[in-house]
Formats: sequence, C-alpha cells, structure tokens
Amino acid sequence: MRVIKDISELYNIIQPDFLIKIIKEMCYGNKFNLNSKNWSDLGMDELDIVEMIMEMEKEYNISISDNMLDDIDNMGFKEFYSNLTLVKRNNVLEKLGI
Repeated sequence: MRVIKDISELYNIIQPDFLIKIIKEMCYGNKFNLNSKNWSDLGMDELDIVEMIMEMEKEYNISISDNMLDDIDNMGFKEFYSNLTLVKRNNVLEKLGI
C-alpha cells in the first residue's frame, strides 16, 4: 500500500469520475452542483469526507495521511475538484507534447 503524504500525489492518482461517483452515492443520487464551493453545499459533513477518503484508499490501494484529510476538508469541493481536473488535463497535454 502506497502512503500519500502530498495533495499533488493524490491528484495524480484519483480520477475525477471516481470522485463524482463516490459523491453521488453519498448524496443518495440527489443532483448536486459541480460549482458547489464547500463540501457542506453538497450535503456532506466531516464524517462523509472521512468516508469518501476511505473509499479512495480502498479503490486505489493507498493510504492518505490524516493531515491531508484536514487539507481536503478546508479546501472545499470546488477547489479540490478543479485542481484534480486541472492536473489530469495537464498530464494529458504533457503526454501529447503540448
């Protein structure tokens, strides 16, 4: 199991579609806005964020350090998701030599 200590490592591992899938399951299929700034805007509390992290760990066989949990919580959904998709986009562009 790989221990993830830095948020940039996490961005390189987690797929945006997987994050959305987890959140949809946690919101019981209710629609949510991708522009929601905070996790609470999605109806998620700290326990839900811990559960989301556990799902990520299980899916990707990683261990996310506890201090990153606070970082993710404080960052909010919009910033986390935006950074995640930006890293994925930049990785694709880099592979294409752009």
